Amino acid sequence: MNKKSKKKDRKPTTENGKQKMYGFEKLIVWQKAMEFCEHVYKATESFPREELFGLTSQLRRASYSIPLNIAEGSASKSKKEFKYFLTIALRSQYECITLLKLSLRLNFLSKDDYSELFKKCDEIGRLLNALIKSQSRRQQIVTNDQKTGDRQLITGNREPKTEN
Repeated sequence: MNKKSKKKDRKPTTENGKQKMYGFEKLIVWQKAMEFCEHVYKATESFPREELFGLTSQLRRASYSIPLNIAEGSASKSKKEFKYFLTIALRSQYECITLLKLSLRLNFLSKDDYSELFKKCDEIGRLLNALIKSQSRRQQIVTNDQKTGDRQLITGNREPKTEN
């Protein structure tokens, strides 16, 4: 076995030998977006050959844009930047919905395949919207002052406010 093939077979691992898992891989929306991509690829295999560089390619690219933007955004330094990438992922989800509807109208997808793909894509949109909203909320932490026993409300980066 030469050096090149050894490198190709290696997967990133942690110290205990398990494959490394990135934070975005734990997000349900990313997992569902990856499953959606797989289903899109399988469904578009039956699209007309002349659509390979048209509708087929566009639907595939829009579908994999969703998990790509979630992953890229997860490396952001701020919630605002992460929210920006989630919004791009949501736009790609809207694009997928439109392309799925067009594929149905052109009879490239059966009603059953369309229904299944639409349901998965719609769920991804709802999950993305929820994640975007969660990034917009300010963190509120209530703490108890050890000395006085007063409750303190900390909002975002502001100084604590004492509650009576």
